[in-house]
Amino acid sequence: NNALYKIQMPEQLNTITNTLRTFGLSSQVDQIESLMNKGAEAAANEATAVFIDAVQQMTISDAMGIIQGNDTAATDYFKLKTESTLRQRYQPIIDNHLSQVGFYNEYQTFLSSYNKLPIANKPALDLQQHVLNESLAGLFSQVAKEEALIREDPIGRGSAFLGSVFAK
Repeated sequence: NNALYKIQMPEQLNTITNTLRTFGLSSQVDQIESLMNKGAEAAANEATAVFIDAVQQMTISDAMGIIQGNDTAATDYFKLKTESTLRQRYQPIIDNHLSQVGFYNEYQTFLSSYNKLPIANKPALDLQQHVLNESLAGLFSQVAKEEALIREDPIGRGSAFLGSVFAK
C-alpha cells in the first residue's frame, strides 16, 4: 500500500484500461492491480534470504569496493549479486498471483500470439514481466535509500543495520 512502490498497469495499456473503466469495469482493473501488488509483496519476502547469502559470500575485496566506492556501491553490489536469483524466485510467486485473474489464461494465449507478430517497436504487454521489473526496481530503490542513510550516518545507522544483518 506504499504509494512509492505501488505497481500500476503498464502505460502501454492505458488506453485499454481507461476504456474498461469507462464501461464500468473499474473493479476488474483494480483487482488486477491488487493482485499484481500482492504478488510483488509476497515475492519481496524472498529478498531477505538472497541478500543474506550475498553478504555471506562477500569477499574482503567486495567489502572494500563498497566502502571506497561511489554513493551507490552497495546497491550496485546487491543488484549484481542478487538480481538473477531474485528474478527466478519472484517469477513463480508473481505468476501464481496473476493467475487468480479470471481471464488470465485467455490473456496468456493472446500475449503468445501477440509476441509472434512481426511488428517493429510493438509495446510490451507482458504483465508478469512488468510486475517483476517493477518489483525489483522498488526493492533496489529501497536498498539505495537505506544505503544513502547509512552513508549519511555510518556509525549510528550503519551499526544498527549491519548488526541486524550479521545477527542472522
